[in-house]
Amino acid sequence: MRSATPREHEDVAALLARAFADEPFWRWTTGGSQERRLAFAHLTVALAAGHGTVLVAPAMTCTALVLEPGVLPQPPHRALPQLPGLARATGARHLPQVLRGLLRVEHLHPPG
Repeated sequence: MRSATPREHEDVAALLARAFADEPFWRWTTGGSQERRLAFAHLTVALAAGHGTVLVAPAMTCTALVLEPGVLPQPPHRALPQLPGLARATGARHLPQVLRGLLRVEHLHPPG
C-alpha cells in the first residue's frame, strides 16, 4: 500500500462506490443510487485526505482510508462545509434522517 496522490482520489472514490454498492449503511444513506453513492464516496475520500491518509494498492485494487485520532465526531465548524456534498449524496429529503444516523455512528467511535 502507498499514499494515493490527489489525482487518484477520483479513482479511489469510484473504487469505494463499487465496493460498497451492496453495503446496508451505504445503501440506506444513498438510497441505492449509484450517483449518490459516488458522491458519498467523494466525501469520505475528502475527509480522509484532509484529516488522515488515503492508501491504495499499486494496481488500485483496494484502498484504505485512515483517519487521525480525534477526527470523529466532527465539530460543527468542520461538518458544516460538507452539508452541500452530503445533500447531493443523500438527497435533500433524506438528509435530516441521514444526519441523525451519522451522528449516532460518530458518537459510537471510541475516544482517541
